[in-house]
Amino acid sequence: MAIARHGLEKVNLEIGFVPLSACAPLAVANELGFFPKHGLDEVTLVRETSWRGIVDGMVGGYLDAAQMPSGMPLWLTLGGHENRPLPPSQRSNHDPQRQCHHPVQALLRSRDIHSVRF
Repeated sequence: MAIARHGLEKVNLEIGFVPLSACAPLAVANELGFFPKHGLDEVTLVRETSWRGIVDGMVGGYLDAAQMPSGMPLWLTLGGHENRPLPPSQRSNHDPQRQCHHPVQALLRSRDIHSVRF
């Protein structure tokens, strides 16, 4: 996969969430403009009604990322959904030696996310 811009693989993301207090970092980042500041053109927060919706979105490929309980990514990777493992990376040209430039990782490494005070 070619790098889109700003060293990121994608600049338009669909991020799934379940409306619980755990989705607050996504909502705050969206409201305070952290996504565009870190090179993302368009981030759409997709409200799902259940964890099942998150699983379906990740497996179906219509979500690029999602808020999940801590065990869900491991469960998906090990084949918990219909006994079909979901690879940790959907990239076709995955090179384990190459540093990952995923936009959400860049945001989490950013000092901006740590400067938010409630």
